Amino acid sequence: MLATHLKNMLADKALVSPRKDGSTVLREKNVMELEVADIPSDITIINMRRIGSLSGVKEGEWKQVCDYLFLFEEEGEDYAVFVELKKTLNEENEKGMEQLRRSLPFLEYLRSVCEIHHSGESTKLRIIVRYSLVGNQISERLDKQHVKADYALPSKNHKGISVDMLFGERIRFRSLIDE
Repeated sequence: MLATHLKNMLADKALVSPRKDGSTVLREKNVMELEVADIPSDITIINMRRIGSLSGVKEGEWKQVCDYLFLFEEEGEDYAVFVELKKTLNEENEKGMEQLRRSLPFLEYLRSVCEIHHSGESTKLRIIVRYSLVGNQISERLDKQHVKADYALPSKNHKGISVDMLFGERIRFRSLIDE
């Protein structure tokens, strides 16, 4: 329900539309491109860089946000998947993890706006939130290994959130949400 409400509420420039074949390419300029395949047709994908931020908040860590937000409904549950693209996955990934963690207030804001607009229709809406950090090389050293699709590294905990670590230039949508 939240995905549909937000698709109707947000400006087209903030939305990423899947192609007819059910895939889309996520881009972070000068960093990487990630093709996500097998995307459900009723999904809402938000380019978080185009959503804007509070102009009264100082620049710096307060304005950190991830690259993309996927919203969809499955079996009556609302899901939100925050996705951060990084060229290189390393031991810490501190900046990417912080960008993911600091994105949650944007989801809460959007949820609240929907709740107000729809007169409490989505009151106490439960959203299952997932976090994914995706890279196309594992270390900054020359990486000669072949990039495999849907290659998952162990999840990492970061200040109260669990972040799925994925590796590749092409992944299936289910790899963002399956445990």
